[in-house]
Amino acid sequence: CYKNLIKESINSDVKLIWARLSNVYSSNSFQKNLLGLIIKSIKNNKPISVSECKHPYDFIFLDDAVKALALILLKSNSFNNYTIASNEKIQLCDYLSYVNDLTSPDSFIQFNASLNDGVCWDFNMFDNSNLWEDYGNELKFSNFKKVMHKLLAKKAYN
Repeated sequence: CYKNLIKESINSDVKLIWARLSNVYSSNSFQKNLLGLIIKSIKNNKPISVSECKHPYDFIFLDDAVKALALILLKSNSFNNYTIASNEKIQLCDYLSYVNDLTSPDSFIQFNASLNDGVCWDFNMFDNSNLWEDYGNELKFSNFKKVMHKLLAKKAYN
């Protein structure tokens, strides 16, 4: 599909921009996603067992993703392929441990090597160098830890 779109856009006046969003989160989106499940379990004093979560992740705050998309749509003159990611690529277990630490003094997340979620991502999946090359001087993304601290302090996830 991607290759066909590129061919079609080259032969027409249509401007093609390919953008892939990476793990978008906001204070209103936690009801049905991983971070919300973790926070809810911790606040309900229910341990949660997950895989080792050693695969890379890159969460991006919704407002930052929208700003990046708007910038691309308003300023892009030619084809490019963008990954909209915060550039904070770390292992998922580190994100989850930080959320646990912010939420409770006790450890509710059990990282279990015997659980295999089948995820085989690598850090290249979140390569957003095209985005930074084209718009880096106009981008500023929120730090995951600062945003989570602020949202949990405001009890945005209750």
